[in-house]
Amino acid sequence: MSTQITITNGPFRAALQAAPEQITFDTLDGSVRARILGCRDLHPAASEVIIRGEITSGVHAGRRFLGSYDPTTHEGQLTLALP
Repeated sequence: MSTQITITNGPFRAALQAAPEQITFDTLDGSVRARILGCRDLHPAASEVIIRGEITSGVHAGRRFLGSYDPTTHEGQLTLALP
C-alpha cells in the first residue's frame, strides 16, 4: 500500500518550475523538504499541476513521489513510491 501525504501549504508555481529546486511543503504531520524532478500542468485551463520528485528530509527521505498540487491554494496530495 502506498503512503499519502496531504500538503497544507507550499510554494508558488515559479518555485516548482525551477527544478531541481529544494522546496518545503507543510503537511498535516509537519514540514517536509523535497527535490522537484518535474512539474506539468494538469490541464491548460486548470490551476493544478502534476509534480514528481523525491523527499529529502524526515522519515520518508529518499522516497520518490507523484502528486497533484494547486499553486493558487497551496494545497495538494503526494503519493509516495513503495520503499
